Amino acid sequence: MEKHKGFHFISPKCIIPLLLSSFLWIIVILSNPNFHVQLISSSSNHNDTSTVPYQSPRCNIDIVPFYIYDLPDQFNAARLRRCHYLHPRMEMCGFVANRGLGQPIPQRPSWYVTSEAMSELLFHARAETHPCRVYDPHIARIFYIPFYTGQYVSSVKEENNLTRRDATGIELAAYLSKFPSFYRQGGLDHFLIMGSRTWEGLRSENLTGTDFGTNKILRLPKFSNLTILTVDSDLYVKQPVQMGIPYPSYFHPSTSDEMVSWQETVRHMKRTHLFSYIGGVRPWSMSADIRSKLLKLCKSSDHCAVIECEKGTVCYEPNKIMDLMTQSHFCLQPSGDSPTRRAVFDSVLAGCIPVFFSKDTAYNQYPWYLPKHPDDWSVFIEPDHINQLEKVLKRIPEKKIKQMREVVIEMIPRVTYVHPNASRDEIRFWDVVDVALAELTKQVKLAA
Repeated sequence: MEKHKGFHFISPKCIIPLLLSSFLWIIVILSNPNFHVQLISSSSNHNDTSTVPYQSPRCNIDIVPFYIYDLPDQFNAARLRRCHYLHPRMEMCGFVANRGLGQPIPQRPSWYVTSEAMSELLFHARAETHPCRVYDPHIARIFYIPFYTGQYVSSVKEENNLTRRDATGIELAAYLSKFPSFYRQGGLDHFLIMGSRTWEGLRSENLTGTDFGTNKILRLPKFSNLTILTVDSDLYVKQPVQMGIPYPSYFHPSTSDEMVSWQETVRHMKRTHLFSYIGGVRPWSMSADIRSKLLKLCKSSDHCAVIECEKGTVCYEPNKIMDLMTQSHFCLQPSGDSPTRRAVFDSVLAGCIPVFFSKDTAYNQYPWYLPKHPDDWSVFIEPDHINQLEKVLKRIPEKKIKQMREVVIEMIPRVTYVHPNASRDEIRFWDVVDVALAELTKQVKLAA
């Protein structure tokens, strides 16, 4: 019989040992904690918005293990149960529902009436199920203090007795002082979130005159080395370190398909307005004059749509806001009570190119989240040139507008807070929390 050339048949006696050996090798490989498949490689440049890294069920190599302190009830849960007292002039119970998502919007899955002050709750909820979370502080490189700083500061701002106003922050510092991990790097590897202006937590001991209800929690010596992730940094205070994170908007997808679907929707929207403005005059604010001029200009232009914000108006209705922004090429973003405003991120979500009048509104606030070159995704107009606004926008070529909008659309994933219950297997992009943890990882490695 002619022998088969090139083929070698295995004896039946060898098959069972061979299969058993292969099976054992597979178990060894899969049990290795460093083994994972990365479908899309992550970009080392945080300003590259064209590449979105895949977050595998295992911890991504760009994020070190982090530990979440289990704070006593008095610091968070008890305060949320008394939600009627979280803000002296606003009912917050509906907003803190669903881990900070707020109330769902009917007929729009993954859309919620989310308050701009909910970044603390949303970050905490996402971090709890993050694959890089560890439960042993000895192996952690980063430490998250899940104290709802902004909620606390807001709830006591009308307390005239400074000792009582500052008490909870001092108690928190005393509690954390019990942990050896808190002293390991002098707090440099610790961070907390503040969903309001950090100015409200930076009251100076030498303050004279009105204190505006501010708190001294961020001035406490034990917190001087912390990193504060905040929606609104005080750019004139260097310690503690403050880094900007986006205000929450209304969209909280549970899957990558939902994100891609929304990006396609805004990419193909018919935009009938050259520019739009959603806001009020706010005569008491630092930008009252600019806002007044923009409102007057917009009302007198056939190319601008406006929603003038007063108490109880459609400015508080997400559907109305998103409808106007998705129909506009450019969205005007003047400063408000502070340089920043939540509408910047509503604008990005809508694929509407932001128009800024102060570099502190976004460029100087959110370096972790924004493209490197502002001209790629936004327009900046000096306050003295506001009267030329419409001419400037009309001169931008249609091709350039399309390119800018595409950059804005690619920004949407990284400025979005994913739904807290989202499965890691269903999310193949980095959201606000992932980006923050990756950037904190860089800081810790540089300090090591």
